[in-house]
Amino acid sequence: MKTLFENWRKLKEQTRGPADFHYKVIDSPLKKEIQVLDLRNKQPLPGKAKGDAKIVIEKRTDVPHWQVIWSNSPEGTEGIGTIMYLMAMELAGNEGFSPDDYEQSDDALRVWAKFMPKDNIYNISKQKKEEFKYEGDENPFFFVFFKPDGGVLRQFHKQISRESVEKPVITPPEEDIRPFDPEDPEEWEFLGDLQESLGENDTKNVSKVLIFNKNDEILLLKRADRQQNWDLPGGHIQKGENFIDGAVRETKEETNLDISGLREVKTDEKDIIVKYFKANKHNGGISLDPKEHTDYKWVKIEDLDQYTIIKPMKSVIETEMKALLQEIEPYQKKVRRKHRRMKVRLIGKGKNKHNVGKKMKKPSYKRSKSAPPGAGGA
Repeated sequence: MKTLFENWRKLKEQTRGPADFHYKVIDSPLKKEIQVLDLRNKQPLPGKAKGDAKIVIEKRTDVPHWQVIWSNSPEGTEGIGTIMYLMAMELAGNEGFSPDDYEQSDDALRVWAKFMPKDNIYNISKQKKEEFKYEGDENPFFFVFFKPDGGVLRQFHKQISRESVEKPVITPPEEDIRPFDPEDPEEWEFLGDLQESLGENDTKNVSKVLIFNKNDEILLLKRADRQQNWDLPGGHIQKGENFIDGAVRETKEETNLDISGLREVKTDEKDIIVKYFKANKHNGGISLDPKEHTDYKWVKIEDLDQYTIIKPMKSVIETEMKALLQEIEPYQKKVRRKHRRMKVRLIGKGKNKHNVGKKMKKPSYKRSKSAPPGAGGA
C-alpha cells in the first residue's frame, strides 16, 4: 500500500505541486480560509474556476461540524485540490469536516471520493451523519470526515503564514430595568414631544408604526424640529378617524410608503393615547417631507443606542425587534434543514436522466432549482 508520504512525493514530481506554492491561513471562530499564493511574491493566483485559488470552510449555526463552502485549486495543476482539502480538514480539528450541504460540483465529488474507501491512502476516518444513518454508504454527502494523524500543515510549515481574525463582540443595548410607572410625571414627558402643531381636524391621540425591512432593520425618521431626535413614522389621528387609518395615512404622508397588515403591539395612555402598530407589509420608495423630517435610516437592534429616541418609544422598538429575531431565526433554520435533506437525497439518487422535452444536453446533479433565500436554491 502506498503511504501518504509517497503520494505527496509523486505530486511534487509534477510540474506544479504542493511545494511550488505559499499558503496563507486566515483563521476566525466561524470561518477559515486557505489562500494559495505565488511562492516568490506571495500574491494571489488565479484558480481553475473564476476567482483566486483558495479553499474556505465555515461553521454554520445549525450543524456541529465544519463545511467546505468554496474550493478553487490553482490553474494548471493536478492534485493540489486534494492537499487543500487535507489542510482544511486539519484546521477543522476534532469537530470534523464535510461537503457543503447547499451546493456541490463534480470536481468536489471527485476529491471527496478519494477519502471514502476504508483503506484510503490518506488515513482519513469518517462518520455517518445522524440524519443519513439509514441511507447508503457510497455517497460522501452522508459523512463527516476527520483529519489523519500527522497532518499536512506540518509538512509545509515553511510555506505557511497565518492570520487570525477575532470575532466582533456586539454589546446588546442596556435594558431599562425600571418598571413603567404611570404616576411618575417623567414617564410622560415624551407626550410633549408628540404635541406638534395640531391641524384643524387633528386630535391629540397618536398612532406610531414599526416598519421592518427584509434584513430585520427598523425604519427611523429624523425630526426636523429643534430637538432633531429620531422617531417612528406616524402622528396625530384626525377627527372621525380610527388609529389604524390614521397610522396608514400619516405613514403615507411622511414617507410615501403604503403599509398594510397592521397589528397593535403597545398602547400608552394618560392624557392622550399613543398606539404602536407593526406593519406586516410596506411598498414604495421613501420620500420625506422636509418640513417634518430631514433624514431616514434602516437600523439594526445593536445600533439603536447610536440614535436619540424617546425612552418609551425605544422600549417598544427593542421589545419588538428582539421578538422578531427570536421568531425568525428558528424558522429559517427549520426551512433550510428540511430543504438541505431533500436536496441531498435527490442528489444521492444519481444524475437526472429524465430528458423532458429533449432540452437537456448533459445529465446533471442539479435537480433542485428553487429554495428559500440563503438555503442553496438556484
